[in-house]
Amino acid sequence: MGDFVLFILMLPHKSPTPLEVKVALLYDGLQIPPPILTQLQAGGHIWNWGRKGGAGPAGGRYFKLVTPSSSQPVIINISLQSQRSQHAPLLVQKIEGVNWTIACQTETYCTLELLPVPRFHQQYIDGRPAAQYVLLHATDCLATTVNQRCIYWRGGQACQFCGIELSLDAGHTVEVKDSKHILQVLELALAEVPVTHLTLTIGTQADESRGIREYIPIVQNLKSAYPDLRIHTQFEPPARAEFIHQLRAAGCDSVGIHVEILDDAKRNEYCPGKGHLGWKDYIRAWRTAVEVYGVNQVDSFILIGLEPLSEEFFARIREMCTAGVVPYPVPVREIPGTAFVVPEVNLDQLVSAHRHIAKLMKEAGIEPGITTAGCVRCSACSAIGEAIIELES
Repeated sequence: MGDFVLFILMLPHKSPTPLEVKVALLYDGLQIPPPILTQLQAGGHIWNWGRKGGAGPAGGRYFKLVTPSSSQPVIINISLQSQRSQHAPLLVQKIEGVNWTIACQTETYCTLELLPVPRFHQQYIDGRPAAQYVLLHATDCLATTVNQRCIYWRGGQACQFCGIELSLDAGHTVEVKDSKHILQVLELALAEVPVTHLTLTIGTQADESRGIREYIPIVQNLKSAYPDLRIHTQFEPPARAEFIHQLRAAGCDSVGIHVEILDDAKRNEYCPGKGHLGWKDYIRAWRTAVEVYGVNQVDSFILIGLEPLSEEFFARIREMCTAGVVPYPVPVREIPGTAFVVPEVNLDQLVSAHRHIAKLMKEAGIEPGITTAGCVRCSACSAIGEAIIELES
């Protein structure tokens, strides 16, 4: 499984599983043919392609998988504006209201329900749309980047797959968010959607906390106003363990310490800035965080497609699981506006990797379903939940 080969979509005569559908859509996105766009425009729709830029998966919209059916709701963030999606094997065949029929080689592949953009996004706070402060992710998660600047971007060492400062440069967000504005957006959101958790991210900062210090007063103020709100934060391994403890004392419920690429050499290639951190640095930070937050409350993105899916790769996944960390595999995808080109990967390898990771998680007692907040709970950008359901069925 070590070498990357041309992406090959499953033949449509094979009935796909929810896992296979989600992996295909996450990796390749959806092609929207010109007649479908014309239909949308003729209906007077103001089309929203999803956010541009940011530190995580961007350029997509949230959908609910209607068919094939699953024992639990399947929410997917699907790329609609990348170069890859414009040539994706899966394309929109028909739109009826919010229901999208997706085809492969003219045969129906799956059915999706487009989730609406919430109204509160366009309500104004201090002269700006609320969406410039905080966004709704999927159905019940709010998310914001509290500091949109990153030391690696300023130093010309940005991660190749990241677009954290693009949305700021385009005027689509605010450089630094404070708890006042986050609370105002939260109040608007709660009047419209059932928000249960909040994700806070940050560009890596130069201080030894790597940005944790900026989180602490925000978390404290949010918890003071909404004690039952579950809060998730993401950060690079800090210089000292005490910062992880301080964040927990402030009221944070779960954390993401994202290694993204397991192989040190590959991480240094794609992440020239944070590549200075080695595998041992992440293991040390994860173990501290698990001691503080508990098993299943610490996670890490794993970008599938940037390194060989070798025995060494899965050995490190096993080491993460043994440490109590939730691996969160995400098929790597293009961020519009960056020069990053997604490597060609075989779909069967992607699906197989998810199944293997799910097996390792099951053996170690890792249960992402009980993570209280954050990307793992949201689950729209990974198919690991579907892999676990498939394994258990």
